[in-house]
Amino acid sequence: MRQLLIPLLLLALLGSACQVKIEQTTLIEDDGSGQIILDVLLDEELRTLTGFEDAAGAFELAGGVPDGFVVEDLAVDDFAGARATNEFENLDELNVILQDAASTGLADEVSITREGNEYRYSATIGDLGAAAEGLGGFITADTFDDFFDITLAVRLPGEVVDHNADRLDEDGTLVWRIGIEDSETTISGTSRVATDWAPLAIGGILVVALIAGTAAIVRNRRRSTADSAPAADVTSGSPTI
Repeated sequence: MRQLLIPLLLLALLGSACQVKIEQTTLIEDDGSGQIILDVLLDEELRTLTGFEDAAGAFELAGGVPDGFVVEDLAVDDFAGARATNEFENLDELNVILQDAASTGLADEVSITREGNEYRYSATIGDLGAAAEGLGGFITADTFDDFFDITLAVRLPGEVVDHNADRLDEDGTLVWRIGIEDSETTISGTSRVATDWAPLAIGGILVVALIAGTAAIVRNRRRSTADSAPAADVTSGSPTI
């Protein structure tokens, strides 16, 4: 994180109105696969100062794009920069990617696990204050937050049951707005996946139907056997005198 912020701060200090938007989004599907998206957007003044017009330019300030990420151009309103995306097949792959990308990510010590039917997300925000201190006191906490619009978002499978996010979107995405006062704090969220009762219900119906069908067959066979049995001879002759 500091690797990305310090050079951007130095450039932002050259222009009083410069602003940088950084957003890291992790989207996890029900099967544990998904993608990580890292957006870095510079305002027009900062783009003029840096001379970066292509997608990779914003990440060049941080020493390059994290391994495995695919970069493309991105423009939102008056901001332009880059979007880096990496896909994963399961939670193990996701956690490896998050740790490898820690130097340019928004959080350290990231963990996303599944325990039973619950998904748990936890991350410790990096030491943003160290980035400001690296500039020799030329930036304050208020100035830091003026320069940076930092967002971290996570969408877990299932329904969110616990979190300390700043916002919970309708689609279940947890959103944290990160400021310098959040340095070295822990953010977290837990979701719960509903048990899929459909297969159990269908199985139960089939079992009941099987039992009922078997009982009907047995009953019909007994009835058929009884109907086909010869009748007893109840005719008696006249008494002999």
